[in-house]
Amino acid sequence: MIGLIKKELMLLTIGGKSILLVLVVFLAIFLSSGSGEILSMVAVIMSLMLSLTLFAYDTRSKWDCYATVLPVGPKELVGARYIVVGMIWTASIIIALIFRIGLT
Repeated sequence: MIGLIKKELMLLTIGGKSILLVLVVFLAIFLSSGSGEILSMVAVIMSLMLSLTLFAYDTRSKWDCYATVLPVGPKELVGARYIVVGMIWTASIIIALIFRIGLT
């Protein structure tokens, strides 16, 4: 299970760089205009995009074919994905709350 979580986190570093760049650009735009409420929504939307990016990378690399020969069951595969997506969503909610509290 830990190895599967590490795989998901490695995929996040690949796809997360571009999404982090977009988030920084939005941060600069919204901080200069003074609208922090929209920025907190953007953080949550970006985390959704990052979660979907994990599925896209798995599809593109044909991960399901490889995963069938691993000594882990479908429950472990799905569980690792849920843990990582839960971590992404928790981080985005914390970031959104920080922006919400910090800019009001």
